[in-house]
Amino acid sequence: MRLRGLPAIFIMLGLCLMTGQALGQGIDSTHKYAWSENTGWLNFNPAQGDVAVYATHLEGYVWGENVGWIRLGTHTGGGTHTYANTDETNYGVNRTGNQLSGFAWSENTGWINFNPTHGGVSINPATGDFSGYAWGENIGWIKFAGTALDDTVYKVKMADTAPTVTTQAVTGIGTTTATGHGNITDLGTPNPTAYGACWSTTADPTTADSCTDKGGAASTGAFTANITGLSAGTTYYVRAFAANTAGTSYGDNRQFTTTLATYTVTPTAGTGGTVSDAGTYAHGTQVTVQAFAASGYVFVNWTEGSTVVSCDAQYSFRVTGNRTLRANFSPVRSQYTIAGAAKPASYGTVNGSGPYNHGANVTMTVLLSHQGVFLTNWIETWPGLAGYCVVSEDEQYTFPATRNRNLTANVRPKTLPGVLMLLLDE
Repeated sequence: MRLRGLPAIFIMLGLCLMTGQALGQGIDSTHKYAWSENTGWLNFNPAQGDVAVYATHLEGYVWGENVGWIRLGTHTGGGTHTYANTDETNYGVNRTGNQLSGFAWSENTGWINFNPTHGGVSINPATGDFSGYAWGENIGWIKFAGTALDDTVYKVKMADTAPTVTTQAVTGIGTTTATGHGNITDLGTPNPTAYGACWSTTADPTTADSCTDKGGAASTGAFTANITGLSAGTTYYVRAFAANTAGTSYGDNRQFTTTLATYTVTPTAGTGGTVSDAGTYAHGTQVTVQAFAASGYVFVNWTEGSTVVSCDAQYSFRVTGNRTLRANFSPVRSQYTIAGAAKPASYGTVNGSGPYNHGANVTMTVLLSHQGVFLTNWIETWPGLAGYCVVSEDEQYTFPATRNRNLTANVRPKTLPGVLMLLLDE
């Protein structure tokens, strides 16, 4: 169907309305010219032209230096629109994917077909470049990209615009990792060169903070990004991002808190007893493991590997890692050996060592060598094991004999002037 020409008053009405239209994606301020052998340069970004490229159509006015205004369509409301192209009230350039079709109109040139036989105009989604040929019934071919006689490269190109992206809720939250979610809703022009997620312990993280960059994006849609290197029990903020040469865009903040680390406490019992309170505990939990001596046995100590960690049957500690503990027991006998010594030996001696019957009271006494030294404490040690238990800070240590014991009285100098200490040592 051939469209009839438009009265001049219709063109003027369009010019009056165009400054109020909703803008789509504009045309680049440098790359804005198409060429016609018969009309010269056609400017797709003239002052007051307001050319806008939408997902479904084009709007606005092109200026020809020799032909005046060329209107790209009757619609001025932006959004989603398809021109019917059946008469002078509904003509315009449609966009299907990245292929253009339909008609533009100029009072001086007539109809311009954007999808003629042997021609056609398309837009490269990655760069925003127009390419191909439109056909004017009175002016012939219009070329959208090429090289001029002076070797100047010309083209029509959509203005660079930053992509748009949203942030969704974080999933898979662990102690040190989580999964971020985003959605690129518009690629912008050109296509994003980077996208992913950024996170920080403060709001509004940027690409200057910790990020996962998934590289370039060729399509819109949802994506995931690994969030790593986190600290347990810590609150973080994450934003999805997408970037191209026009800029970097971010989604809204999403807040999440990593879980506390959990550790396994495994108490075991040696011969002569049982234990309780094995389990999995969160980092920082106060845990008490208990040892119970069987009949005919007494509790001795808790060891971890080859190190003594406690001499209390109820051993309490704050969990900061996995622990495997062993409760050690000793059989009840009729007689035991109690051994004691001062350390260093030059600072004193210990009385009370010897054999004792089961249940007898034992008193170990440290005899200091002079007044310049004092008892720090009594400790108990075991052959082949590192570590010790402090059992008393009194010079006389009294207890019932229930097992063999190896005791050391730790003695140290008092803080005195150096000369007096030398005299006391002599």
